[in-house]
Amino acid sequence: MTFVKKCTHFIRLRVKVPDRRNFRPKRSTPGPANRCTSPIAAGGRQLVETPLFVVVYDDRAMQALTREQIREIDRCAIEEYGIAGIVLMENAGRNAAELIRANLKETDQPAAVCILCGRGNNGGDGFVIARHLFNAGLKVEIILFADPEKLAPDARVNHDIAHKMKIPIRAFTESDAAACVSRAQVVIDALLGTGFSGKVRPPLDRAIELINSADHALKVAIDVPSGLDCNTGQPAAATVRADLTITFVAPKTGFASAAEYTGQVLTADIGAPRTLFNARNKKRV
Repeated sequence: MTFVKKCTHFIRLRVKVPDRRNFRPKRSTPGPANRCTSPIAAGGRQLVETPLFVVVYDDRAMQALTREQIREIDRCAIEEYGIAGIVLMENAGRNAAELIRANLKETDQPAAVCILCGRGNNGGDGFVIARHLFNAGLKVEIILFADPEKLAPDARVNHDIAHKMKIPIRAFTESDAAACVSRAQVVIDALLGTGFSGKVRPPLDRAIELINSADHALKVAIDVPSGLDCNTGQPAAATVRADLTITFVAPKTGFASAAEYTGQVLTADIGAPRTLFNARNKKRV
C-alpha cells in the first residue's frame, strides 16, 4: 500500500500589505485545477495563494477493515510504538479538517460550520476539527451531546482546548441545534463512531434528523456516518446520509453496501506506522 501525500488544494491567505505598490506576491508552483478558498479573517486586502498538503490513502488499493481490525491497529500504535492516543486523534482531526476545506465552495466569506459532537473519541475528532477550522478563519459552532465531565479522556482534553479558544460550544437543545444547522454551509457529524451497532437512542436520533434535513449544506461524516454499522453496512432507523465521509486508517467493510449513507469516501492518515497496515492489507499500489 502506498501512502500518498497530495497537494489537494490551494488556500488563499488574507494578509496585511503595508505598501501595495512594492508588494510582489510569491506564487507557488501550480497544483491541481480544482482550488478552494478558506479565508483568513485578518482584515487585509491582498490574497496570497499557498499550497496545502494532506496525507490521504489510495482507497482503490486498500482492503476494507472491520472495527476489530481498526481497534487492533490503534492498540498496537499506542502500546507497541508508544504513540499517544491523543496524538492519533490530533492527526485524524487535522487531516479531516484539511479535507473539509478542500471540499468547500470557493467564496470570499468564511464558511459557517456546525459540528455535532458525541461523548466518545468521534466527538474528540470533532473538537480537533473545530480547532483547525476555527484557526483557518471559518465560523465554527459546536453542539455537544454529553456532559463535558463524562467525555472520553482524549475528547475531554480537546473539548477544553476548544473552550479556552472561545469556540462556541452549546449543550444540545433542539432549538440551538436546529439554528446551528440552519445557518451552516458545512454540517459535520461527529456523534457516533465505529463502535456503534444497534439502535440510536434519543436525543441522537433527533440530531441525525437535523443533519439529514440540511440539504443546503455540505454534510460530512467523521469516520463513519452515525447510525451505520461499519462492519455490516446495516443502517439504524436514524442514520446520517452524508455527502462526504472522511474515514480513518482504512475504508470499513460495511461501506461497500452503504454508499447512499457514506456519499464520497476519503481515507485520511492518523500517523500509525505503515507496518501495521501492511500486515493487514495485502494489496499494493
